[in-house]
Amino acid sequence: MEERSDEAKLSEALIQTFMQFGRLRMEEAMKNQMDHQHHRLKRSEMMLMMNLNYKEREFPDGISVSDISHILRVKPPSVTAVIADLEQKELIERTMDTSDRRIVRVKMTDAGRQFIKQHKQCIIRKIEGLVNYLGKEKSAVLVELMNETYQYFKNQGQEP
Repeated sequence: MEERSDEAKLSEALIQTFMQFGRLRMEEAMKNQMDHQHHRLKRSEMMLMMNLNYKEREFPDGISVSDISHILRVKPPSVTAVIADLEQKELIERTMDTSDRRIVRVKMTDAGRQFIKQHKQCIIRKIEGLVNYLGKEKSAVLVELMNETYQYFKNQGQEP
């Protein structure tokens, strides 16, 4: 039987470590904290909400459905279904574009903004907990290693 090299063993350990993160589901970790009027958001809904929040300053009148589908890299009909669910939950609203009535614009409601604010606060608390758990020195090393890992995969043309 062939002995595996140290690099092969480390590679396998890294794969297992990355797979652990793949199994973690943010929505499960925050099960009770991420409810909105007793509705849990699906991952697709959360992704859309986070992107709306991120793009809100750039598109103060709302972002078009086609722009959203481009950002999320999904087809417009898929986005339309997610938008309908979020609109029913009163987290977003749709309006017609004032200059072109064929274009539908989407933006967050005040309830949507409040939901995202609470979500961000929850994430901050979790990361602060990690920093307290690891300590400042290990946390700084983790940041450095994660940035280096990202750059490696980016340069390989395979963003993680």
